[in-house]
Formats: sequence, C-alpha cells, structure tokens
Amino acid sequence: MKKILFFSLICCFLLPLRCQVLPVFESGQRIVHISAGISPSFYCFEISHTGMGFDDIFGVENLNFGLTENMGFFISNPIPTSGFSHDSYGFSLDALGSLHYTVADRFALMGQAGLTLNSYEFKMFGFIYNVGLEFLITEQFGVFVKGSFLKQYKGHFGLFVII
Repeated sequence: MKKILFFSLICCFLLPLRCQVLPVFESGQRIVHISAGISPSFYCFEISHTGMGFDDIFGVENLNFGLTENMGFFISNPIPTSGFSHDSYGFSLDALGSLHYTVADRFALMGQAGLTLNSYEFKMFGFIYNVGLEFLITEQFGVFVKGSFLKQYKGHFGLFVII
C-alpha cells in the first residue's frame, strides 16, 4: 500500500509539470516488451504485447491507455532461503489495462492492473499490478524497468519495441 501511495504522490507532483512534449506512445501503436526479472523465490522471463487504444485519457495530455497480454515463465531461485528444496517452474498468463504517461521527451511512467492465471508458486487466479518507467532510445526501441506484485514483489528490466 505504501508503494501505491508513493507512486500516486509522484504522479501528482509530475502531472502539473507537463510541458509540450511528444508522447512516447500513441493510439494505434503496438508495443512488445521482453523482460527478465527476479523475486525472493524465483527468476522470471516475460513477453507482453500492448495495443494502445486511447490518447489523452481523462483529459490529461500525454496520458494513454492500452490493453496488455502478458505471458511469463518462472524457475525457482536456487538460493537456500527461497523455500524450495528442488528446481521447479511454472507460467503465468495476464490480461491488463495499461496507462502510460509521458513526463518528458522519450520518458514515460507506466501503470498496469489486471487479472493473472499463475501456475508457479501460488497456483492461482488473481489480481496483479505493475508500475514502471520507460525510456525511448530511438523512434521504435527503448528500455524499461518495472515492479510487479501478486503475493510477493518482483522486479523486471527489459527492452521494448514499437511496431
């Protein structure tokens, strides 16, 4: 809850600072994210696709909305404190709503929330949310970091391509 409050405060601080910047993402674009991540008990690799649908949501310039499909693969962390005595693995399938807010040229904040089917540690259907930062290096290629929460936290870093 503290992290959500912290992210909300950052957004409230940055929204008034908006100047005339070009959005990183616009409606009609498709974005593919490829990432690697780690949590206290597993490593993960994910690929996702976001179709950007709407620009300037809620009348806020450079706030864009899209729908994301995410697929992940997990393998247990061999660290003794992970709680696993042997290697195990699993997958996740996620459907998320995705907000992207461009705060400066080539730099955007990302927030996602949605449903997940996770077969790894939790064997569950649940609610997941992600927050992150995206930086566009060229017109169609960039890097990102994000934090995710389902029953525990995990961090991701990776690349994205606008197609």
